[in-house]
Amino acid sequence: MSDFKKNIHNRAMMNSAVRSFFGDRKYLEVETPRFVRSPDIEPTLSHLETSVNTLDGRNLVGAMITSPEYALKKLVSPDIPRIFELARVFRNGEPVDSLHNPEFTMLEWYNLGSSFMDGVEETKKFVEFTAREFGYELEPWKFVTVEELFQEYCGVESLREPSVELYKQALDAHDLDWQPDDTISDLFQRLFLNLVQPKIDALPNPVIVAYYPRHEATLARIGGNGMAERFEIYIRGIEICNAYGELTDANEQRSRFTAELQERTRLGKPQFPIDEQLLEALDRIDLAVFGIALGLDRLIMVMTGASSIESVILFTTNKLF
Repeated sequence: MSDFKKNIHNRAMMNSAVRSFFGDRKYLEVETPRFVRSPDIEPTLSHLETSVNTLDGRNLVGAMITSPEYALKKLVSPDIPRIFELARVFRNGEPVDSLHNPEFTMLEWYNLGSSFMDGVEETKKFVEFTAREFGYELEPWKFVTVEELFQEYCGVESLREPSVELYKQALDAHDLDWQPDDTISDLFQRLFLNLVQPKIDALPNPVIVAYYPRHEATLARIGGNGMAERFEIYIRGIEICNAYGELTDANEQRSRFTAELQERTRLGKPQFPIDEQLLEALDRIDLAVFGIALGLDRLIMVMTGASSIESVILFTTNKLF
């Protein structure tokens, strides 16, 4: 079988596995827009900005989505409590390398009434299901909190009350540089990428890294332990997903969005309006919601043993330009 044909076969098999898994659990597959007026405004993200000119003379300015998250949250409700989407998404200003392509496939699902730990278990079951479909040998799971990792590898005892000074002291202790204008998130990421992630990457196990400090989860709710209900999964050193116990407090979400827009201004990044329809949707939700974004191309990489995203995407940017 040629590499091209094998690629098509593997992607078709993954799409089929996704639909089988979620169909059995009574999820409904939905489709949401790629071009929107109010995309994700996380300060670290850069967008493919564009506009639509209509025959009646309007010029609709917006961007291609980096995630279908906002639209999916507008759909989830007591009438439609479980939804998923296989979405094409777009990110600008990122590397084009073995793990990144400007256009890729995101699998997202949302479950109304599901707790954060319910979501952890469901995600494990999904990964295990796809592993069986592909004949991939999955090592036993490892669950670890961010605080435990920072205690072991950064010398930071607690992340319940994180501060710029706390992170600067840890960076100094490990001879790592920092800049006077670094944000608290910048400092956290520098510690994580230099001291924590190499340890995770070396493990053969699929690793669930859970409960982040509150400054690292704009869309997640804060749990009873004072940490944000967020987890990521790493397999073979590849980050495959980012998941939340979703924040459903519209007022708190507006406050966080406002802070993000201020940070985008500081960084000189384009501004987009706050998605008022999303805030209205959050106001209507009175149950816990679990939500997750999973990089499907990366999951295929893991399941097929591929070393580059170019091996699993039919038309990567490098092949087109």
